[in-house]
Amino acid sequence: MIYFIRILNRLGILRFLNFSLRNHQGFTIPLMGGIGFELLWEAEPWMRNLLKKISYKFTDAIFVDVGANVGQTMLKVISVNQDQKYIGFEPNPSCINYLYTLIQRNRFATVKIIPVALSVQTGLIDLVFYSSSITDSTASIVPNFRDESLLAHKVPLLNGNDFNFEGRVGMIKIDVEGSEWEVLTGLEKTISNDRPLICCEVLPSYSVQNIDRVERQDNIEKFLTRNQYGIIRVAPDETHAFISNFGIYADLKLSNYLFYPLEDRSQIEQKLND
Repeated sequence: MIYFIRILNRLGILRFLNFSLRNHQGFTIPLMGGIGFELLWEAEPWMRNLLKKISYKFTDAIFVDVGANVGQTMLKVISVNQDQKYIGFEPNPSCINYLYTLIQRNRFATVKIIPVALSVQTGLIDLVFYSSSITDSTASIVPNFRDESLLAHKVPLLNGNDFNFEGRVGMIKIDVEGSEWEVLTGLEKTISNDRPLICCEVLPSYSVQNIDRVERQDNIEKFLTRNQYGIIRVAPDETHAFISNFGIYADLKLSNYLFYPLEDRSQIEQKLND
């Protein structure tokens, strides 16, 4: 069946259809005009394996997903713990509509979606799209983060420090295409109080001439130092390395990081090596 769906997608027919299928994890995946196609199989299996190893930090707390897109991380989290308290932040209206349907079809009772982008301020901001997909996972609120933008939509922006999580946050996942520092700073009160693990994508700076990206990396490092957090680089083959800084690199495979409270280092090392 998945092979047939791939053919429909390749032929451009899938975008005219609306139906649901069970994926390999047993979740009901609504296919809505082609949206949801990527949820039929597991991308980035390293992420689910990582979540299993460090689940002790969030199973009795709240998992916060900043940049929920269409639920890729949400399904991984629920597959690790079906009763997990999960709060996802997502500003893209097309993604939000899909997420509500996905949650309803699977009757996820402990999942909440907050339809905003997190940052250090509250207001409206342009969400800039760089592909023709209405659920563009590369869309960013950072001006000129990439070349050749296609369009932009105004979306609501919320200072994370103003949000009441109504409980302890055990883990935060951040995938926000360049605005990582703003998200971290906006959540600094929660990070300082709850000491969660933070899984964060930080895209390559490529060269020292890419001043904005290098400066953003430096700002993240200063934030982590100020809050006494360390950095672990996690590779797709599930190897990991404790590092002191991001450095200048160009390999997208080196973009995934786990930020950890320094006081938890020995425990984290043990869990990752199990």
